[in-house]
Amino acid sequence: HLARLSADDAGAGAAALINVGRAEKATGRFEAAAEALRLAADARDATRPMRVLALKTLIEALIALGRFDEANGALEELRRVSTKPVTVTQSEAAVRFHELKFEQALRLVQEFPESATDDAGIVVGRSNFAEIEIKCLFYLDRIAESAQVLRDSLRAGRLPLNMAEMRDLLTADGSGLAEVARLVPHHHLRGLLFRANDAPAELADEMLEALWTVYGGEPVILAFASEVAPRRT
Repeated sequence: HLARLSADDAGAGAAALINVGRAEKATGRFEAAAEALRLAADARDATRPMRVLALKTLIEALIALGRFDEANGALEELRRVSTKPVTVTQSEAAVRFHELKFEQALRLVQEFPESATDDAGIVVGRSNFAEIEIKCLFYLDRIAESAQVLRDSLRAGRLPLNMAEMRDLLTADGSGLAEVARLVPHHHLRGLLFRANDAPAELADEMLEALWTVYGGEPVILAFASEVAPRRT
């Protein structure tokens, strides 16, 4: 609401429209987001960085709406205004994945540099696309490779999948959710516990048992147990 008021007060300038679009997208109002971001990208006062941000966020909204023809059109616009190829690759990988073009999405991810700076000055790398890489490999029936990317992510303290997805993938590879407890470094336990606490009760309970086996009654595990126990009833 405040973002929309800001856009009205500012005479619907590019910056205000981007704020509206991002706010609408964050609340799941993708149609409204796409409308505001399209206007932002076309606004006369939009600078090149503004257009890049508007188009990137527009593509995300269009993906959520399943409007892939428009997403591809916005992608071509982004290709023309962006000064960093990695900016375009980030968006293109997401579009291809959601179009179910898994081989194309996977190639984009695997060719992505380990570290690069995008148009916004943010350092990004292949690890940022772990979820897409894992799922592409899985859907292409390359289960062992998919599980290995997940394991590498877990060892680095990253959680690219939710609990159910991690369980299903590791089970398909002959392991199980307990392996997650063994792989995630101790100093990243809190992130794992937050993720587990959002999972269905049976998965949270399974993770608790696995963590108890690895770490015993450490205070952070006891605190998690106190959260999980009431959900069993």
